[in-house]
Amino acid sequence: MQIIDISLELEKNMIIYPGDPQFKLISVLEMSKGDDFNFSEVKMGVHSGSHIDSPVHFIENGKSITDMPITRFYGKCRVLDLTSVEFGEEITKKHLEKNIIDSETVLLFKTKNSTILRTNFREDYVSLSLEAAEFIIDSEVKTIGIDYLSIGSSNTHKLLLSKEIVIYEGLTLNHVNPGIYTFIGFPLKIVGSEGAPTRAVLLKD
Repeated sequence: MQIIDISLELEKNMIIYPGDPQFKLISVLEMSKGDDFNFSEVKMGVHSGSHIDSPVHFIENGKSITDMPITRFYGKCRVLDLTSVEFGEEITKKHLEKNIIDSETVLLFKTKNSTILRTNFREDYVSLSLEAAEFIIDSEVKTIGIDYLSIGSSNTHKLLLSKEIVIYEGLTLNHVNPGIYTFIGFPLKIVGSEGAPTRAVLLKD
């Protein structure tokens, strides 16, 4: 079995969404300074790197990370090749209709974004349109993911999260071939949080 890591590294000066706190790994204790062991503190936003948006991120009184069924973070997955969509453009319903989309699956969008995930944030990232989000809801997809720090507009977020569709953002998919996989992306169990970092992987027999 092949295990493919699709997570973004958490490190100094990594890409962040504008306004989010920068990731910091702070040394508290160091053996090189005479301490008995090494110990570090992490400072970061819950939407740093590869992470999940839960409904309460945009929906008042919506479900938090720990309210969501754990089955939303695991399952049959289809990776779609949408690298033909140019920067500054949106993934539309027409792009999705060309593919087989099964209900109750995890749907990941491989776009040109994967080539810019380790540079400064760009406003012209490939995003998901509102009509495509409606199509996803109608297709009864349980979870979606994209290779940038945002899936799209506030309205797109609100529509998807109002239907309790889990959104993964910040995935790295440039090294992944389109096709069928098993997806695993369990978030940190942060009680009451609207988001959480995750170590996401794909399994291929």
